[in-house]
Order: sequence, then structure tokens, then C-alpha cells
Amino acid sequence: TLPVGIHVVAAIITAMVFAGLWGGIVGLLKAKTGAHEVIVTIMLNYVATYFLLWLLSTTPFLRAGRKDPIAPPVKESARLPHLAGPNLRVNFGIIIAIAAAAGVWWLLNRSTWGFRFRAVGANAAAAKTAGISVALVTTMVMTIAGALAGLGGAVQILGSEYALTAGAGGSF
Repeated sequence: TLPVGIHVVAAIITAMVFAGLWGGIVGLLKAKTGAHEVIVTIMLNYVATYFLLWLLSTTPFLRAGRKDPIAPPVKESARLPHLAGPNLRVNFGIIIAIAAAAGVWWLLNRSTWGFRFRAVGANAAAAKTAGISVALVTTMVMTIAGALAGLGGAVQILGSEYALTAGAGGSF
């Protein structure tokens, strides 16, 4: 196992990368085929749920002594610390959420990528005329949205649930 701080960061980054790739698929489909992102994400939620259900029923991910699809408990070194004692569910995830909100605010309002995101969102045709790659921006936005969803899921699993279940794929 990894040291406490590194283990938590590695788990969160892994969740964000995989969820970002999942969101990137949606953005790529939207950009290249014009597929509606809401319909695609709803369908991919089912794909994620059934994939996770299968994955959790394989030997490496199955909890010892059980046959239902639930992963082994999250190791102590990967759990988010509680802020108000072990009896309350308030954990370091709230700090991560505030930092993520500040990061998204900075990205949207203070960066050139944020300007591109806002320009494409306001008027894709005008943004394309101005030289902004609408397909790239669409894919990037959905990738970032997926990564943020992965962050939320990781915080929930590492901070409160302590075990990955089949319902997490479509819910988080």
C-alpha cells in the first residue's frame, strides 16, 4: 500500500482520469457525429453500470467470502479524513469540493480555455468563424465534466461509502 496522502491523491486522480475519458467519449461523439450529449450520457450510464457490475463479479474485485458485486473495502490509507470526528460524515471531501469549484471558476473566467468554452457555448458558429475549434472545445468540456464527476464519485467512495458497488457507475 501507499502512504496515506499519496494513496488518496492517486485514487482521486485515477477516478478523474477514467471518468474524464468516459466523458471525452461523449464529447467526441457530440463533436464528430452531432449526437445529443444527454442521450449519449444516459446510454453510457447503463454501459458503465453493467461494466462495473461485471467487473465487480470478477475474482480480483470480488469481496472475499461474498458473491454479490461489491468491492473489498477501501483501505484505511485511501480514506478521506473526517473533519468533525468519526461519528459525523463530514470529511475532507468538502475542502476538495470548494477547491474544485474555485478551480472551475478560474478556468471559466480567467483562462483562455475558459474564454473558448464560453464562446462556443454562447454561439458555436461565431466561435468557429473566430478560429476556435468547436469540436476540440466540445470534447474538452465533456472531458473536464467527466473528470469532475469522477472527482465527486471518488470523494463519495473514499469519504463516506468505503466500498465500490455496481450502482456507483451510473450514479456518480
